[in-house]
Amino acid sequence: MHPFVLAIASIAGMIFMIRMDNSFMTIPYCTGIFVFVASLSFVLSGRARFSILLAWILIGFLTIVSAIKYRMKGFSLHFYDFVVMAKDLDIATFLLDSYPLLALPVLAIGILAVAGAVL
Repeated sequence: MHPFVLAIASIAGMIFMIRMDNSFMTIPYCTGIFVFVASLSFVLSGRARFSILLAWILIGFLTIVSAIKYRMKGFSLHFYDFVVMAKDLDIATFLLDSYPLLALPVLAIGILAVAGAVL
């Protein structure tokens, strides 16, 4: 990926994050999560552009899921929710059983996003 394209994607990601967030008070938190994911993936892969892109994909994915959750339940998904849910198979089973029309597309998008980032 050309650095110019990555810069444009990052600017779009920042605008998306600011517009989708419920409060400007949580922007530093979201930015910290982005930096953490990008740093961790950089340490593991050694590829800066990949790490930045992967972090934006994850932030975008969590933002979309959070917006859906907020509209359905009145509260947002946070990064620690994602970490807890990723470990708990009971929650995944509940979501797939109770909300298959929402859970399956989100799962498919997540898998495709990670596969696309790795490719």
